[in-house]
Amino acid sequence: RSSSSRDAGLSDFKLHAAEKNNPSCEVLLMDHFNINHEKGRHDALKAFYFDFLGCAIDPRKEENIARGSKTLWANVGMHQFHLPEGKPNAQVFDGVITLIHEDLSVLMERYNDYLDGDERFAPLKDTEFLVGVLDEDELLMVTDPWGNEFSIMASDDPEEDRASD
Repeated sequence: RSSSSRDAGLSDFKLHAAEKNNPSCEVLLMDHFNINHEKGRHDALKAFYFDFLGCAIDPRKEENIARGSKTLWANVGMHQFHLPEGKPNAQVFDGVITLIHEDLSVLMERYNDYLDGDERFAPLKDTEFLVGVLDEDELLMVTDPWGNEFSIMASDDPEEDRASD
């Protein structure tokens, strides 16, 4: 290879690297999302993903809830959060995770239960957990116990958005 063809290859690589580091993203849907939670905090993980968001516990990892350790999978339609333990810290995603929810009023009821001291949500106290109402019927901004940000939008077609068939 001549040095000019090597330089052209290097330029292509640099261009690809620049595109890769571009902070904008056009991804609209991701099938699985892996994010570490704080080691030893299955209580907060369960309270947030299962009790608050209403994700389903994947039966293949259900024994880990009783054990209080290792990875959990939170099912959302046909998609999943893979939630392994950190070593020891939680991972905080540099971005916003957008979810479409069937009924935001259900989440607001759960948040009010949290504020009223419901024991299901006790593990969320003294964490980063927060719910912000941007539009009560359309959009909530939610922060999980470790600082991950979620934009939760109301569904206009729950059957279509569920994507479970």
